[in-house]
Amino acid sequence: MNRVWIPLALLISNPSTPIASIEPDASTVHAVDAPIELRLAPYVDVLRTIDVRVGELETPFLFDTGGGSTVISLATAQAVGCTPFGRGTGFRHDGGRVDGRRGGPIDVSLGAFTRRGEVGVLDVDALLAGLPKVGGIASLETFAGHALTVDLGHDRVFVETPKSLEVRVRAGRELESRLARQAAGAALDMFVAIEGKHGPLWFEVDSGNVAPVLIAPHAFAELGLVAPTGDATANCELTIRGLGAVKCEVASKELIYDGLLNAEFCRRYALTFDLANGRTWAAPSR
Repeated sequence: MNRVWIPLALLISNPSTPIASIEPDASTVHAVDAPIELRLAPYVDVLRTIDVRVGELETPFLFDTGGGSTVISLATAQAVGCTPFGRGTGFRHDGGRVDGRRGGPIDVSLGAFTRRGEVGVLDVDALLAGLPKVGGIASLETFAGHALTVDLGHDRVFVETPKSLEVRVRAGRELESRLARQAAGAALDMFVAIEGKHGPLWFEVDSGNVAPVLIAPHAFAELGLVAPTGDATANCELTIRGLGAVKCEVASKELIYDGLLNAEFCRRYALTFDLANGRTWAAPSR
């Protein structure tokens, strides 16, 4: 099958976007006393936004589990009096270098959830040229140090407490997973293990990838698959450790990772991320 992929995937499917934030420490992680439910809203195709308050400004942010960092736009930075400084550097999934500036520390709130720390300052309008404007990008890093359930199929995100996390994961299956950080430790992404011939391959969980599941050419042989050529795609099963065989539409693309799961995968499962301990669970989104 041949298709033209949505160009936005080349911009948003961007693991560990390096626009700098900080890894929260005990002084910047606000305790969550009760589970917090946050709503996602339609944006473009399967992409979603989430309402965010930066200072006194309320604005939608793109929500992207593969976004890497907490980012505000130039307009948002100006509106809240945040002066950009310094530089953070990281790499897109295709190896392209991205440089951004830092800002803050400032309070960023999503409903009853608040995180205080540095944010990245980026020309988001240029990144999403031609699309409705957003005030920034929220990612897993936005919730670093907490447990988070992303139920994209029902347009919901839940910030868990230790007790609600314990209840939540009873309905799921734990995946073999690990956290990854770029930009001197500022970015945060989650990778899950896919069964290979000689060992696991590591695919990022990327709700911002609106393309098929992307697999690097070097990974196809380890998966026992024949790589599609050009823009062609193929249907196959990937064995995710802890979850089992999952049917996916896949495409070949040169990556600095083994692969990227996509928004379609994230819509099929409610995914719970323990971002303090690097654990992940998946349950069917019903």
